[in-house]
Amino acid sequence: MSGRNRVKLEFIEDYKECKGIGRYKVIRVVARAMFKGKRWTTPIKAILDTGAHISLLPFSIWNNIEIKSCGNDYLRGVVPKEECKLPIDIGRVGCIISDEFGNHIGEFEIYAYLAPSDDFPLLLGFKDLLERLKVCFDYKERDAYIEESEPL
Repeated sequence: MSGRNRVKLEFIEDYKECKGIGRYKVIRVVARAMFKGKRWTTPIKAILDTGAHISLLPFSIWNNIEIKSCGNDYLRGVVPKEECKLPIDIGRVGCIISDEFGNHIGEFEIYAYLAPSDDFPLLLGFKDLLERLKVCFDYKERDAYIEESEPL
């Protein structure tokens, strides 16, 4: 590893049903994230979302950690309709990425959208996190990891 911290990632699989496609497998890459409060949270499974520029924290997570408020924005998916956007607060939070073997990367701050409920998944996006880390995954070989590309 040449002195770099490396954290093993996991794959989770689910199946979806879709007209025109039928039943298909959904594969996600998952890390374990801890967030800074009075104490660090226990590790929580988080989806590494290569399509998200900012991380997304469900209410029950961000409601119990330290937040540096940064303002607000709108959250929307791939639907560009104005009525589909959701007003959302943005904050900076302390984060550590870990694995089941005790390896970890961080402590660093990330920007995160603060979801108004728990109806949202925990997503780790590229801004402040994945743009600074090397992410490698080979689903066929069931091998995935994240490591520091340079000291944080």
